[in-house]
Amino acid sequence: DQLEALPLEIAAPQSVSEVRWIVDNREVGVSGGSLPKYLWPLEAGHHTVRATVLLKGKPNAIDTETIDFWVR
Repeated sequence: DQLEALPLEIAAPQSVSEVRWIVDNREVGVSGGSLPKYLWPLEAGHHTVRATVLLKGKPNAIDTETIDFWVR
């Protein structure tokens, strides 16, 4: 169980400079590049996830939709 992780990933254009991963309303990781990905260590229970995306040359971040999910 300690080695299990849920890959969080978004399809993003080349202009992405950073993606901040938010699980249960707390930042759990940061990634970047054209295929931003983060491996979230599994925790049993109900959770929410969203990403805050920073684009190169843009002052404001973009938030994705929040997604609910369960880990058993």
